[in-house]
Amino acid sequence: MRRGKAIVAHSTAGVQSPDLEACYNGQGSKKKVRATMSSKTIRATRHRSQVIRQIWLPFGGGMVLIAGLAALAGWAGLGTAGLWADIALVWLTALAMIAGVIVLAVMVGAVVASEWVMRWIPPQAARLHHLVAPIPAGVGRGADALVGPVIVVLSVGSALARLFGRRR
Repeated sequence: MRRGKAIVAHSTAGVQSPDLEACYNGQGSKKKVRATMSSKTIRATRHRSQVIRQIWLPFGGGMVLIAGLAALAGWAGLGTAGLWADIALVWLTALAMIAGVIVLAVMVGAVVASEWVMRWIPPQAARLHHLVAPIPAGVGRGADALVGPVIVVLSVGSALARLFGRRR
């Protein structure tokens, strides 16, 4: 559907689609039906116009204003190379300072996070130790239970061999 143009159709038997809006044109039972834009499309259109009005227009106006002031400064004799070099140096220094503040904030965040981890690990390690501590005793009991019958069979075999005179 093109913007600004409505799709017009004649309805039959008064049955209309729920997404169509009926518009009476004064011809008895014949009605012209116009397709309306969905609410999603309307919102997208409003958003687009709001973005243009509130972001791109002030941004473009500011850029034109800055360019105009720079041109006026150049024509007024304020455009010496030294002055522009000083202005550029101020802006570069400001950007470097902003980058330094960001790096400092990241480092402070890393220190705070590592301090939190250092406090969090010992209780978790103690919980894990209490959970894992009984395992060696259980493994020992299981090994004894598994080897017990083998030891008994070997002991009985050795006793019988010694009893009947066969020595190992």
